[in-house]
Amino acid sequence: MFDPLDGSSNVESGLATGTIFAILRQPSHLAGASPATLLQRGAKLVAAGYCLYGAATTLVCSLGHGVQGFTLDDRKGKFILTHPDLRIPRRGRAVMFNQANFATWDQGVKKYITSVRAESFQARLLAEAAAAKVTPAALLTAEAVEESALGLEEEGEAGEATSTAVVEAAAAIGVAAAEAAVETKVAAALDEIVAGDDENGDEALDEEEEEALEQGRNWSFEYSGAFVGDVHALLTQGGGLFGYPADAKNKDGKLRLLYESNPMAFLVEQAGGAATTGRQRILEVVPSAVHQRVPTFMGSADDVYDLSTFLADSTSETSS
Repeated sequence: MFDPLDGSSNVESGLATGTIFAILRQPSHLAGASPATLLQRGAKLVAAGYCLYGAATTLVCSLGHGVQGFTLDDRKGKFILTHPDLRIPRRGRAVMFNQANFATWDQGVKKYITSVRAESFQARLLAEAAAAKVTPAALLTAEAVEESALGLEEEGEAGEATSTAVVEAAAAIGVAAAEAAVETKVAAALDEIVAGDDENGDEALDEEEEEALEQGRNWSFEYSGAFVGDVHALLTQGGGLFGYPADAKNKDGKLRLLYESNPMAFLVEQAGGAATTGRQRILEVVPSAVHQRVPTFMGSADDVYDLSTFLADSTSETSS
């Protein structure tokens, strides 16, 4: 089985595209090849891989004993082993979701992404404050005054006069009072982020989720528009979490189980990662149709587990 051109929407932009393939054995109880031949769990795959087309042509594959990466040498006309024994760490720093679809996801996915955003904000704030040798509150005060001034200056001469007044007022009330005001404002903003969009009925994070924010990982938010490109980043750039959830438009997810999710889940697991639909291991899904779609999440094992916890909690809240 294969997906001949993954990321086809990237072609006109000159961005990454690829080909995904998977190999199954012919079931002994079936005579000859037919669509039924393909309706096997991903756990029965004997090999899978992809070709990534970009600055170089890369072949990444597994025969069930680890993952190897090869790069095409144009002069020799052959693939050279350039990425032996690819591994995904238990935790990563990249989040690969198309966040333009955020409003259409279910509550569990929304809450997970919200917690990651808050965690990343906290980590960035602490790092910048440490570099500037000031308290986080003082850093936020300076940024708030600067942003207010810049925003008002865009309004012209009147704005310039007002921005000067803002700076003078901040100085007049004293640094301590300014810090307190900014801390209150930022706390309210973070509360709003964590609580979610009230109009969409989001609920606040529970105590365990709030405690998780204190770990302070500075996440990188990425999404290439090509499944092959994002999985390649998971394998070669330190892991993380890729996700294409179900949404209002794609009730069963968008990625096809047999020739997209299964081959990539096979590779990710062979590299030490994990892959799930949010309800079960992708490779254990029993297919019912050749073009069946499933929600797809994969990457660093502990990050996949964290997401699964959010999804399970959301399901429990919905059922109760």
